[in-house]
Amino acid sequence: MRVGSCTLRPVYPPDAKAAHVEGTVVLHAIIAKDGTVKNLEVISGPPVLTDAAMDAVKQWKYTPTLLSGEPVEMSTQVTLSFSLAGGSQDEAAAPRTSTTRELPPIRIAGNVTQAKLLHRVDAVYPPIAKAANVQGTVVLRAIIAKDGTVKQLELISGPPMLTDAAMDAVRQWTYQPTRLYGEPVEVETTVSITFTLD
Repeated sequence: MRVGSCTLRPVYPPDAKAAHVEGTVVLHAIIAKDGTVKNLEVISGPPVLTDAAMDAVKQWKYTPTLLSGEPVEMSTQVTLSFSLAGGSQDEAAAPRTSTTRELPPIRIAGNVTQAKLLHRVDAVYPPIAKAANVQGTVVLRAIIAKDGTVKQLELISGPPMLTDAAMDAVRQWTYQPTRLYGEPVEVETTVSITFTLD
């Protein structure tokens, strides 16, 4: 991920200039699929400089990040350094900027992660559900760890009598690790387990 052509310099706040305040503002940004800055939070920095930094970065445009050809949201850290030395007091600050990838779980469709499944354990049909002629599909939200194991599972929908069996099976699944920029990343996806009585 890189900043595109639209990179505005923050304006050095007059109050900060008058007080000779210098320093570094560190921001946490969520970059939307289209490369715009979707959300911005201050991590650290002199309070008198933070608004100017945020006002500028909110207008930045990044090159969209693609995963398997599809645009994805990214989390990143932006560092802006304000210095009064060597420049006109009337010019906009010329901060040094850098981004550090902080990769959150990447959302991937279930059919895509299904193709990466290396080890699958079939769900055991609960005898009590069979006896009650309960059928249906259990839909789970899964977080796949960097090593391909199932790190977290949450129920989205499904018959209560079938959910435990579905979750017990999926917890044992193993996926091929997903990489972004050559680094393994966590993946968020959905898993559907269908129970039918023959």
